[in-house]
Amino acid sequence: AGQAMQHQALLASLALMCLASPVDAFLPLSALPHVRGMQGTRATTCQPKLRMSGKVEEQVKVDLASYGKEEFLRQMTSSRTPAPTKKSLIEALRRMRESSEDQYMTFLKELLVEIDGVQDVKFAMTRWPIPLPSYRTKLGCLNRMITKMNEESQSTRERSLAVILRQLMDKGAWFLELEAIERSGKEATMEEMLSRTPEGLETPAYDVLASRSSWEVRQYEEFTVCSTNMSPAEGFRGFNALANYIFGGNQESKKMAMTTPVINSQNGGKMSFVMPSSFWKDTTQAPKPNPDSGVVLEAQGGGFMKDSPMMAVMWFGGIANKDKVEKMRAALKEKVKQDGEWELLDENETPVLMQYNDPFQPPWKRRNEVAAAVRRKVKVPEGAAAA
Repeated sequence: AGQAMQHQALLASLALMCLASPVDAFLPLSALPHVRGMQGTRATTCQPKLRMSGKVEEQVKVDLASYGKEEFLRQMTSSRTPAPTKKSLIEALRRMRESSEDQYMTFLKELLVEIDGVQDVKFAMTRWPIPLPSYRTKLGCLNRMITKMNEESQSTRERSLAVILRQLMDKGAWFLELEAIERSGKEATMEEMLSRTPEGLETPAYDVLASRSSWEVRQYEEFTVCSTNMSPAEGFRGFNALANYIFGGNQESKKMAMTTPVINSQNGGKMSFVMPSSFWKDTTQAPKPNPDSGVVLEAQGGGFMKDSPMMAVMWFGGIANKDKVEKMRAALKEKVKQDGEWELLDENETPVLMQYNDPFQPPWKRRNEVAAAVRRKVKVPEGAAAA
């Protein structure tokens, strides 16, 4: 009985140590067979060399070339790693990509090898006085999120991992997965979509004329865009051309604030950025694009409102891949067709796609919309049809 009490006291002490530590790790405890970890006899505890002792850690420059993959993941997945440390690691990852895309991709692949080597379980230890998610449990969280993102976006696992690493800046892996599950399970209401709209960015103004369960009719006010024509396969080229114009690559070398959303029209053949509101009334005041940049300035939303300022808009979350966008476009047209008050101006017109978030936002934080021009149905008086 005395030995059992000593073991319980040791477990409680280790648990309290973890609560005070900024980093999680595994220490083998072969002498304690009743302490069950993911596999064998392991317990979650801390690395004393990384204790902060109440000091505020400043952001330091990190060289990932000499940084262990396990150490990198331990730091990034823990909710107790200081934010400056995580920011330093993400900044180092950005520098690596700028220096060598091959080295960057190799580093991500090596991280995935570490992540893919864990079992799919929620908690490492259920007999602890204070249950704490272990390092390998957190890798399991990353694995599930990456797998889910790939099912939805059909992107590479490396790209999915890069997106998730950015989201770990202010939370641990376990809490990030909880957030993903909660946000993904929420009903896709307009209120939920508005909460996913980036703060501080201008967006075109509109009034809501009619609300339905999954779509609404808006009347937009005038706004100006900068646009470029492209093939669907040249999406990144078009995005970079517009971003370069906004960030000073124009004849006046004037930098402008980013706005939202990015508008894709002509079935993916045209991409547009909304201009800052100071240029909405008078496009001639906007900086002129550089010759041969492929960027043009357009009023009326670049054709967005060429036929009518009234648009039927359906919202959805997740990754706006081709199959999903086509499905939502068809759903919007069918909803309007069945509506008793509104009708499409042109049933053959392809609804435009509007994306509100940057590429590093995970699926459960994204706001997407498809929109088509509409008008009110003309009500025929009773008896008029018979006459």
